[in-house]
Amino acid sequence: MTPTDPNDPAFKAAVIDVLGAYEKSKVEEASAKRIARDQAVEDQKKVSYYEVLVNAFINSAMELDKSLLTLASGAIAFSLTLVDPVSGSILFLTMYLVANFLFLVTIVSTLLAYGLNKTYVSDLINTRPNTARALTLVDRTAVLSFGSGVFLLTIVGCYSVIKKWGMMA
Repeated sequence: MTPTDPNDPAFKAAVIDVLGAYEKSKVEEASAKRIARDQAVEDQKKVSYYEVLVNAFINSAMELDKSLLTLASGAIAFSLTLVDPVSGSILFLTMYLVANFLFLVTIVSTLLAYGLNKTYVSDLINTRPNTARALTLVDRTAVLSFGSGVFLLTIVGCYSVIKKWGMMA
């Protein structure tokens, strides 16, 4: 039988037990809410970190692509100044044409990379990065063709300068 007299020590002990259990459930509930809130904050931090990484990747890739596109276009324009002096040698004319072709490959690869970057970001959002290999291949093609074109155009330029100096002497 439960005591009903407020002065009864058993009644006081029963009330303390009930209040203690109530307080304990409130503490556990608050703890669970705090844990859930902390987990939500951690999840948000992970999302923010991932967002920063993706943005950094996109920005650096786009800057490289912009630079290659600008430099390759400028190299083609610069190479036009070398047409006349190079026209006397088949070897250097061939190197000139190959260099210009490599700059065109750089421009086309860079433009393809712009489209693939868009697809790659979409794939990242949908967690299915299928375009990573193609994007890597296009980026490497652009960089290698640009570097090779610069190398060949440097040789042609040196030949052009030597030929002009020979004519002046």
